[in-house]
Amino acid sequence: MKRLTKGILIVTIAAVAIGLMALTAPMIMFVLEAKEMVDQAKQSRERLFYETDYEQLLVACRELSRRVAEGELEPKKYLLSDFWGDPDPNASAFPQAVLDLEPSVVCIDTDGIVRLELLAGPEYFGVHAGPQSWGDVRLIDDLWYYDSGYSTNPKYRTRIDRMIEESRTHRATQSRAHGAP
Repeated sequence: MKRLTKGILIVTIAAVAIGLMALTAPMIMFVLEAKEMVDQAKQSRERLFYETDYEQLLVACRELSRRVAEGELEPKKYLLSDFWGDPDPNASAFPQAVLDLEPSVVCIDTDGIVRLELLAGPEYFGVHAGPQSWGDVRLIDDLWYYDSGYSTNPKYRTRIDRMIEESRTHRATQSRAHGAP
């Protein structure tokens, strides 16, 4: 093969390889970010269902609602995660039970409703606290779990229901072990 033909072949192969890398790199980044969100969602659900004291969380949400009613906080969406923008500095003073859940966003309305978005975005889920019932599954009175995929995907709903039931069973066992009725 002539030297010029080899050179053109090498340059062509290199250009194709660089072009393929340029095309696949964004897809690889997207897949990695999607996996990170899936992992974060799994951890957030486990933290909510298996580690969170719902009574303490409800008290914490009611405190946020009270702080809005008294003018100490504004009724608005507070970013806590840097995924959607700069976290709100006021959020660092939220009750520890709220911060422990590591929500992406905390929405506090003037009507006493507090919504903790554990995963914000098109596929979202979280906890709704307030005097009106709103959500997919009641965790305790005035505290509801909501999830964008719950009502549309029966297999997913079954998995979420199983996690919540396991959590309730665990809580009841712990309560009996500590002498509570």
